[in-house]
Amino acid sequence: MKHEQAAALAKEVGTNKCADSFTQLYEAYKRPMFKRISKSIHNHGDAEEVSQEAWLKVWSKLSTFQGNSTLWTWLTHVVDNTVLDYHRRKAKDMLAQAHSLSSHEDLDWMLSSQDGADPMNIMIAEEMRAQVDKAVELLPVKTKRAYEMYESGDYGYIDIARVLEISENAAYQRVHQARQHITKYLEENDDD
Repeated sequence: MKHEQAAALAKEVGTNKCADSFTQLYEAYKRPMFKRISKSIHNHGDAEEVSQEAWLKVWSKLSTFQGNSTLWTWLTHVVDNTVLDYHRRKAKDMLAQAHSLSSHEDLDWMLSSQDGADPMNIMIAEEMRAQVDKAVELLPVKTKRAYEMYESGDYGYIDIARVLEISENAAYQRVHQARQHITKYLEENDDD
């Protein structure tokens, strides 16, 4: 589609909400927009959802298109911002899940249950691991020792109690307290 024709259709949609003109724009740009989205979002279903969201934004914001750039340039800004919004929502969802998790094993499981090949997910999981590590470092020494023993997978509560010379109930309480401290730390250090 030529720049002048696209600009005229965009103006028609923006001012009159002309569905026929919008359909023409959609047919002309749906493939390149979806291709652009798919470069950042590897899950086909999520990419389709983001594409629909982007087209809804185009419909509602086309009246702001002033023609100072090509329509394609304007559309790429809408698409890129919609993709960023998707990644922010996904990161926020993963962080919310992480608040209920408190070990590397849990984070590894969460990552594997997500779209594990997505570099954004890998980066988020690594950031969460770093946050959990910081939280563990801040634990009181006795609580930290019990937690680390338990999370190593080599010690159960009975073993921790025997090694630390405490009751089994105390071992359980220390691990539980560690998880509470870690969860609280993650909530307080959530950058929203």
